Amino acid sequence: FTPDQCFELGQKLAPLREKGYLIWASGNIVHNLRRVEWENEYGNPAADRFDKAIKSAIEARDDEAVIDFHRYPDADYAVPTPDHLLPLLYILGASQGPYTFNNVRNLGSMALTGYAFGL
Repeated sequence: FTPDQCFELGQKLAPLREKGYLIWASGNIVHNLRRVEWENEYGNPAADRFDKAIKSAIEARDDEAVIDFHRYPDADYAVPTPDHLLPLLYILGASQGPYTFNNVRNLGSMALTGYAFGL
């Protein structure tokens, strides 16, 4: 699936929320296991920049900016493969308004920022 297709599928799932279904997705916005820095308990500058850019877009509900995540300068570093970011697009398509939690980065190249929608 492309990022656009993931978002569109989320939009098709949205009516299930009105019927009381919980729509759950799991992944990491910044997920580069090839570049883990075992001695770095925080994020490195590239991880921080990308995670903060995506967080700002999510909180502003600038869905197009999240769907087009490759436009960010640090995207190739932060998202070497999209499999851990794509679940976010399903949820964006299926929901309204985010709540941000666990906004941390660690091991240099990992972000554990979480989002809940529709609370």
